[in-house]
Amino acid sequence: MLENSPFDNVEQMSLKDLTLKTVFLTAITTFRRCSDLQALRTDEGSMRIQTKGITFIRHGLAKQDREKHFGAKLFVPTYTENTSLDPRKSLLQYLDKTNPLRKKLQQDQRGKLFLALCEPHKPVTSQTISHWIVQIIKQAYSNSESSGKLKIHAHSTRAIGPTWAFLKEHLSIRS
Repeated sequence: MLENSPFDNVEQMSLKDLTLKTVFLTAITTFRRCSDLQALRTDEGSMRIQTKGITFIRHGLAKQDREKHFGAKLFVPTYTENTSLDPRKSLLQYLDKTNPLRKKLQQDQRGKLFLALCEPHKPVTSQTISHWIVQIIKQAYSNSESSGKLKIHAHSTRAIGPTWAFLKEHLSIRS
């Protein structure tokens, strides 16, 4: 679904579609909680863009962290097999599209990665990120017979991501 319209053409993609795609790809490739994604920052020293992906420094403690884990890193990889599903590329496009919006925010709000879809585009809560993930999953299954039977939770991406990675690795070894 993320390879097709309205998610395929970055120049014509709305802020909403780009945000949903970016949040989902970030969640599915990092296996992190919505609160971890909500805490990501773009400030200098909080984000490092590399060829292999983007590394974020998680400010504050995550739900499962202890004091010694402060400043844990979160890595968003590059997916070169299919650039339309590349989370790094999607994040860079999102940063470019939201840059003008960030300039209008107060100094202390500019550094948060994910911004609200409507004016004044303030940083979002983890509940908003959860809602976006559920929204994009429901959209993917909207034409499916089982769409009404699905119990979708944003938290499910933490289990699905590693399972897909394991199966991909397992299947490629056997081939």
